[in-house]
Amino acid sequence: ERPHACGDCGRRFCQRAHLARHRLAHTGERLFPCGECGKAFALSATLLRHQLVHTGERPHCCPDCPRAYTQSSYLAQHRRSAHAGQRPHACPECPRVFADRANLLRHCQAHVGTRPYACGQCGRRFAQRAHLRAHAGTHGGHRP
Repeated sequence: ERPHACGDCGRRFCQRAHLARHRLAHTGERLFPCGECGKAFALSATLLRHQLVHTGERPHCCPDCPRAYTQSSYLAQHRRSAHAGQRPHACPECPRVFADRANLLRHCQAHVGTRPYACGQCGRRFAQRAHLRAHAGTHGGHRP
């Protein structure tokens, strides 16, 4: 049972604390700034996870290979796709399969022609931010 409903979007939660955390998405309140870069976060736990970017720490190590990750969910995704062969998200347009839904959705942009990322130097457009960043090297290393 999910008795706690969000007044803005109707999403329901089992616990009042989970609703309170969700409400931060609507208010935009970000009380936890990073001391290194100034980026602010709604939750202290999210700030702590972000700070690993600055320290380079990757505490979640794969027991099957040398890969390590900043988040346990990234490690779990890696283990499913690289070591267990679990790729349950299939593209409806081509034979590609993916370990997680986010990668499938990103891939599907190529089929529909969505290219939201534009190069500030030459105007060329890309479906994925990573492709734009790779392209930026063709302009003398300038990153967008």
